[in-house]
Amino acid sequence: MLKVGTTEGRFRMIMPDLMAAFEASVGIDDKNSGEEKQIRGFMADAVNLQKMISSGELDLAFSGLTPQMPADMKSRLLLDEQLFFVISDNMLRRYRPDYLPGLHNSENIADLRDFRLVPVCRSLPNLHCMEILDTVLDSLHVSLNCVHVSGHFDLHLELAVRDYAACFCLGMYLSHLERINECSENKLHVFRIKGLSNTNPVFLLQKVNHMHSMAEDVFIRLLEEKCGEIARHQDDLLGSHNQKSLLKKEHRKGKVMNSIYHRVSIRRYQDRPVEPEKTEAILRAAMQAPSAANQQPWEFYVVTDKEKLKALAETSPYAKMTANAPSAIVPVYRTDCHLPMYAEIDLSIAMENMWLETDAQGLGGVWLGIAPLEDRMKAVEKVLELPEGLRAFAIFPYGYPAEERKQQDRLDESRIHYI
Repeated sequence: MLKVGTTEGRFRMIMPDLMAAFEASVGIDDKNSGEEKQIRGFMADAVNLQKMISSGELDLAFSGLTPQMPADMKSRLLLDEQLFFVISDNMLRRYRPDYLPGLHNSENIADLRDFRLVPVCRSLPNLHCMEILDTVLDSLHVSLNCVHVSGHFDLHLELAVRDYAACFCLGMYLSHLERINECSENKLHVFRIKGLSNTNPVFLLQKVNHMHSMAEDVFIRLLEEKCGEIARHQDDLLGSHNQKSLLKKEHRKGKVMNSIYHRVSIRRYQDRPVEPEKTEAILRAAMQAPSAANQQPWEFYVVTDKEKLKALAETSPYAKMTANAPSAIVPVYRTDCHLPMYAEIDLSIAMENMWLETDAQGLGGVWLGIAPLEDRMKAVEKVLELPEGLRAFAIFPYGYPAEERKQQDRLDESRIHYI
């Protein structure tokens, strides 16, 4: 029997769909099938979930982390969940009509100082999402008019649509919010929160050296797909108002095809740093890559330290230009991913995305092969002091080009075969 745990809110919002999808994938257990075709869900707070994993009561869990995480437990990030401010159309018209869609607040950001008189619901004070909210409130020197406190975000949304109070909403509740809006003329408006940059991360939790069963692999894949849906929903809901999203249509239009035919290997760079937002765009493109069973086995190390860049230049006879680059990205992969035999293929797809976005940003770079040569992999791992379980895949020095090269037309029709 597969034993999975999560917190109460996530159980209500996510587990029913996951359990149904799991049973559809592996079949419901009967007298002729194995134990792997059963699943049982457990609810507990984050501290007790971690204790249950450590004691063997759970095979896996998904929740936030706590400082008391046992030493024999490992975690992997599944989702950077966002916190939003939600208020009904009626209450918005009553308290802050200037925030109605189409007026001056075109970027869909709520300054909580403007809502200090509005009655609001809050979640429990010990939750991480409320801690990051309080950090914003402290920085703004503002207190909210709190009229209800409970740990049930779905209840808060029901109170909001009935004009009892505004509330806050985590990403996993957005689908519930949309279902409410489908049934109500009094629509709920969703705003990003001014000054809030921290997220509410959700982690996959398992015991160190835990061996996955086939059933666990199936469940984890379904969980990752669900978290991917929530992440896309967070971006899609706010559409073009979401400044952080670099996937806007006007930003992307035509650039991918242009980069495919323009991208070349650039090995000489200007003595000029790369802006952080361009590096972020490159990493976002890399992480948009597909992967086997959506396992996303990658981690990315961004190197700007000159001594580290020089050391990386010595890890391969073909990496000398890294010493003179302003930056380098080293993609690595986790050996505990679900399908490790495909990890290097997954990283190759991510690398191509990364390279194309580098070109689209007006930069240049070169893919330096490290894997599968064991001596080079270990050399890079030593320079970066990678923890056990991470393997170096490649080095990607990049920056503003100090050379010009033209892409070749590589179409060779003799290599195309129609059957």
